[in-house]
Amino acid sequence: MGSINRGLTMHLSKKSLEFARSHIQRFYTSDFFPSLDVLDALWADWDEVVKSLSGKPIQELGRLPLSMQAPKARGGYRVVHDPNPLDSLAYAAIAYTLAPYIDTRREKLGDRVFSYKLSVNERGDFFDEGHNGFQSYTSKSFELAKNFDYVLITDIAAFYNQIYLHRLQSAIELCDSRLATISSAVEEFMLNLNERVSIGIPVGPAPSIILAETALLDVDQWIQHRGCDYVRYVDDFRIFSNSELELETILQDLVGYLYKNHRLTLSSEKTFILPSAELIDRYLDSPDSRERAVIHANIAQSIASQTSLAFRTAYVENPPSWDKLTSEERSQLLNSMMDSILGHDSLDLGLARHLLRRAKHARLRAIIAPLLDNIEFFSPVFRDVCLYLDSVMNEAAINRNLDCFEKIIAKPSIITKSSFCSMWLRWLITRHQAYSQSQVVRDFVVGELKPLRFQADYARLFAHESWVKEHRSNWQQFGALDRWSLLLAASVLGVRERTVWMNQVLRSSEDLIDRAIARYVLSFR
Repeated sequence: MGSINRGLTMHLSKKSLEFARSHIQRFYTSDFFPSLDVLDALWADWDEVVKSLSGKPIQELGRLPLSMQAPKARGGYRVVHDPNPLDSLAYAAIAYTLAPYIDTRREKLGDRVFSYKLSVNERGDFFDEGHNGFQSYTSKSFELAKNFDYVLITDIAAFYNQIYLHRLQSAIELCDSRLATISSAVEEFMLNLNERVSIGIPVGPAPSIILAETALLDVDQWIQHRGCDYVRYVDDFRIFSNSELELETILQDLVGYLYKNHRLTLSSEKTFILPSAELIDRYLDSPDSRERAVIHANIAQSIASQTSLAFRTAYVENPPSWDKLTSEERSQLLNSMMDSILGHDSLDLGLARHLLRRAKHARLRAIIAPLLDNIEFFSPVFRDVCLYLDSVMNEAAINRNLDCFEKIIAKPSIITKSSFCSMWLRWLITRHQAYSQSQVVRDFVVGELKPLRFQADYARLFAHESWVKEHRSNWQQFGALDRWSLLLAASVLGVRERTVWMNQVLRSSEDLIDRAIARYVLSFR
């Protein structure tokens, strides 16, 4: 745990920063953005990074993160964030310091909150990977729905973007009186991330999950004091009662409490009271249960020719799990799930992510064709799409599907017009040389007025010295992401050229990341 002192300023401990490094190495800086190659330079220059971050008060850290608009399943966009790499380290170190105190307070709520189970360890984990919070949330909802006639379903509108930072500071302090100083320092850090705007926390980094949970602890307490049985998953609440009128009264009071104490509002589109039986029919169907249903249907169909009733009954009533399926059966299952997803007007986010992650971990290409044919439909989970394709696409698979990528790029659509989706697509293309066989695909990355960071990644992938030399003299004029990618591309130059350039960077730049990259590139032989 990070050290806590009662001085006027707060500093990050080396232990908390070591955890932050382990966390980012194992996971990500943001759940919505590709991992930056610049992180390798920071790990290589780690002693300097620790010295710099621990030497500054937390109150002096933090700057505006990268933000983009990511597509949503039912139309519209949400703003998502990726903090500067140094701020990502600081943010994770802060969350590591606070997590034990937050967890202690949350445990007092009992089995009502299922968002995430904190399990901080030296490997960089914040959460218990074996804990399926949504499945537990669904199971508890089912149990309560059987015992009560009605349920109030609601969630908070634009929750992360509307968290009031001063209320968050108070919530942190209430977890333990010893957190008074650090809670104020954290508030200052968050204000710096927001350019001094007092509302909102970044959407995407894992530490935001912990802070968001903290902000709702008093809301959980308020509901419990009303004597209600309820469950919560992140900002989704289900409150149960045998009286529809009682739930209407609770809803009215909850709206007032959230506004008065947090300046939060409920989503009118996602707030309603309905019979518990309807909750079971409409909402208590998790991706895992739907996968089992597809397994059930596939097996029932495939064994229909069996003459033994006992054989058919045994397999239909107790179908094997995913782990026991053959590769062919898994591919059949994935395609059946794909058909189910494409059969609806809007994307089922949970089932789509479940499908893509199953296919990624099993390294199965069975769904590539329908996925590419319906790529725009999957834009709300485009990160998962690209991570899946990156894991299964070798040169032969790229060659077979290169015409599909050309059509995706040539057709005006959300994939090419959205800065978020096009960022991920360019990231994917610069990971594999085989994509360069297509002029259409190549121009999408390196054509005129394209983002320089991906042009630099492309130059590094193909060792295009001429491109690097062309942009070398202007390296100080570019924004951070473009500049860092350009400096990393210096690795393709000859030893003498890159040595001269990187020494110039060390003499002229005060940016810690610029300097880390320079030392990193100088280490190449």
